[in-house]
Amino acid sequence: IMNLKYTIAILTGVCAMALTGCGDLDNYDAPDGGIHGKVIDANTGEVVLQPVNASTGLRIRLIQQNWEVAADPQLFYGVEDGTFTNSQLFNDEYSMELEQANFFPVEKQMITIKGQTDVTVKVTPFCTATVSNPSLKNRAVKANVSLKRTWDWQTDNRGCKIEKVVLFCHVSQHIDKESSNNMGSGSVSCTGVSDVDLLSGSQELVPQLVLDGSKLEKYAHIIKANGNRIFIRAAVVTKYNGAEYYNYSDVQSLLIE
Repeated sequence: IMNLKYTIAILTGVCAMALTGCGDLDNYDAPDGGIHGKVIDANTGEVVLQPVNASTGLRIRLIQQNWEVAADPQLFYGVEDGTFTNSQLFNDEYSMELEQANFFPVEKQMITIKGQTDVTVKVTPFCTATVSNPSLKNRAVKANVSLKRTWDWQTDNRGCKIEKVVLFCHVSQHIDKESSNNMGSGSVSCTGVSDVDLLSGSQELVPQLVLDGSKLEKYAHIIKANGNRIFIRAAVVTKYNGAEYYNYSDVQSLLIE
């Protein structure tokens, strides 16, 4: 019995030491910094608009530098207004890369996080799109879309080609090319038109889509809550190095009479 009591006492002490050690391992400092960033056009200073916050949109890759071994990257995504946020970082040096972007590639850069830190990244979008004169008649939605490049495309085309212009419609203001973020789209192909004509305005671009009557019925309560309004957004699609890139316009509302 004495030996049994002695063994139990020893095991109890070992368990207590183990639990104390676990408590020490969990006693890490909380993150003391964060990043609040935005991407802007290097030539105009305007924010470069993005798709809805999703895994297919602008992705930010941060890697903390002051580790003896390589730190795992922290990945997070931008949102429609061209901003990105991660408020749970440690104060330190980081490398930052922007991936899945709708602008020409930018070099990896080093940033210092000290508290909640603001970062502005200057980029060059492939193209920009502006919507005007939206209309709705007999379930057909259309709008004028004008295109612009803010870099010197006349002397340096960078191997780009404007492929098409797309108009999206949705009952939410969060709109992009993903099927879950629009309830219809229509496009105008630009493959047979030179970029010079497209950018000089000599080519009229009026994409049109026809709303699905069943979807209008399905979302009737949301449209009513919106003040009988739906929302539209255009995108210009540029082909560069074999891939397509979407540059989005701002979002506009359209009254259903």
